[in-house]
Amino acid sequence: MDEEEDEELLHANFVQWLVANGAKFPKLQWPSYNTMNSSTVRGVIATDNIKSNEIMLEIPCKLLMCEPNFHHDPLIGQLITENIEILPGDLSLCIFIMNELTKKEFSFYYPYLRILPKGSNNSILEWTREELDMFQV
Repeated sequence: MDEEEDEELLHANFVQWLVANGAKFPKLQWPSYNTMNSSTVRGVIATDNIKSNEIMLEIPCKLLMCEPNFHHDPLIGQLITENIEILPGDLSLCIFIMNELTKKEFSFYYPYLRILPKGSNNSILEWTREELDMFQV
């Protein structure tokens, strides 16, 4: 498939990856485009009543693109660990994500990376000056 891959198939592959790796969300349907009266907003809906204090979603740590996981990466984990003082927090995470993106289909996180929105104002880096100014006091 190319850049114009079928979004439904990408989402099905992502959900399959989640479940195959231990994620649980028995009463949730994702994605749903019926959450904000919009065909472009991706959301989630409950498929059954969810009781108070009932766990709705379980995502194993190994599925998270987070610090404990990037320290164990065989290619860049040691480099990040050795240089953590100059790569704090989000900088290390950015390097990890960039490294995973370069792996393409060989990345463990590929099913997730493929569903991330592209070319929309979902990142603060893409906001206009006017949008940023709305948050100033």
